[in-house]
Amino acid sequence: LFVPILDNGTGIIKAQYVYSALTALTGRGIALARFSQPYPTRIMNMATATFLSSDCDEMLIIDCDINFTREHVDNLLSHDVPLVYGLYPKKALPLQWCVATLTDECPFGGDEPLVEVKRAGRGFMRVHRSVFEAMKPLVPEYHNHGRPEWQFWQEGCDNDGEWRSEDWWFCDNWRKLGGKVMVD
Repeated sequence: LFVPILDNGTGIIKAQYVYSALTALTGRGIALARFSQPYPTRIMNMATATFLSSDCDEMLIIDCDINFTREHVDNLLSHDVPLVYGLYPKKALPLQWCVATLTDECPFGGDEPLVEVKRAGRGFMRVHRSVFEAMKPLVPEYHNHGRPEWQFWQEGCDNDGEWRSEDWWFCDNWRKLGGKVMVD
């Protein structure tokens, strides 16, 4: 399990995040790597290239402003799906979750532990290596200091003039391949 430690480029990681990481990740067979970069797409592409050059099968992404427990991590790791997200709120009031559902009806609150959605925020997610390998033909490859990287994470306007963040773009590319975006 590859776990990149991502911050916003200022080197500040909240004490709660460190506490959460230590309690939730201790005792697991993980590889940690720290990345510091103020640009979300750049840091995610760097972290993903490092993951793909490792022998790890899964990457667990947890932004440094997410509070989580060992149980939350266990939930993400327990599902036999290639891509699964945990819900967290946006950083603004009123309370809104960082997710776009497939319909206008709320799909949450049922008996099933997983719900398929259209898009989800990447701040708390687990992704299998196979997702990135399948996506490689959809995204540009480039070289950074001689190392291959891919633009899995990008942002901008799509053909319909809608602005998409790197989270939404990633989900849309996975769905283009027939993949499902699942939320615990």
